[in-house]
Amino acid sequence: DESGSDDGGDDKPQPKVPSWVERARLTQQIERQQQMDADEIFQQQIHEQEQACDLEDIFKSEGRANAGKRYHRRTSSGCWDADKLTSSEEHIYKTALGFFGGR
Repeated sequence: DESGSDDGGDDKPQPKVPSWVERARLTQQIERQQQMDADEIFQQQIHEQEQACDLEDIFKSEGRANAGKRYHRRTSSGCWDADKLTSSEEHIYKTALGFFGGR
């Protein structure tokens, strides 16, 4: 009688693993992105952004057990406004990576 046996197997269908997760492809993509200037992609320097992204919007939990969960405000330890990069630091970084001068 197999009705009482539990082989520990999970009958849920497994999600398809994207091809970019394969080690060779992932390494190739990381190396490619290492040569990209994120400010060019996002059209704005990160230290000049007026506000952070809305994590509640990104991590919507509709239909999940934690639906409706509210994220609490960060205390002063989560306030990094005084630690933002300066334009000078950004320029030094980009120069070191070769993002200026013919790239």
